[in-house]
Amino acid sequence: MTLRLKLIMLPMIDFVNVLLQSSFLDLVSSSEHLLSSAKIHISQQTDYPWSGNIRFEIQTAGKFGLYLRKLGWCEAEVTLTVNEEIVQPEFTSGNYIRVEREWKTGDILELGMPMFVRKMASHPFVVENQGRVALMRGPLVYCLENIDHSIDVRLIALPASSELKDQFHPELLGGVVALHGEGRVSADKVSWGNKLYKPFDTIPPVGSQTVSIMVIPYYAWANLASCYLKFRTIYNQGIGIANV
Repeated sequence: MTLRLKLIMLPMIDFVNVLLQSSFLDLVSSSEHLLSSAKIHISQQTDYPWSGNIRFEIQTAGKFGLYLRKLGWCEAEVTLTVNEEIVQPEFTSGNYIRVEREWKTGDILELGMPMFVRKMASHPFVVENQGRVALMRGPLVYCLENIDHSIDVRLIALPASSELKDQFHPELLGGVVALHGEGRVSADKVSWGNKLYKPFDTIPPVGSQTVSIMVIPYYAWANLASCYLKFRTIYNQGIGIANV
């Protein structure tokens, strides 16, 4: 995906702020900016939100500063290069990275924000979420969907030590990064039958049977077929199931 930044000074703007001869770039968005009497044009390329790598091509020569925001979901160290040479990030208040220099037309500035799968838990007083985690990658929350699995997703639990790997699927909704791994079958649906309650000591622990799981971005659920189930959270410390 290629986006072209056109930076223009506006009094109230969400994604660009002007400070003297510097520009604050907050979001991946088309914009135009006017610094003093010179127009600064920047071309931007990114696969966000699937990748945290952003490539800026400077199309206006001159000395000015750029402030790139390290996004809140990024907990790892970022990488910064100018014309493929590593630059030590200089952080300022507000989690901005300051890059000020004499720019030449064609200079390439690249910011890399690594994306990893994160398991996020809520406060224990949030009763509905006890024993559960939300799966996230970058800015996106993920979920399980019945259509992608051979068993009812309500029977799937995720071991705390499980590892999920990301994979890009170009055929899904124009391109989607899904997460793949193994879960465990957490209950025997047949033994429950139509019973709503059972003595606790008769409930079997999480079995040894494993099942391959595919976790998709939450916004993408029910786009492949009509599906009444969607799950934002799955979690397991050794026993139990989780659903929403």
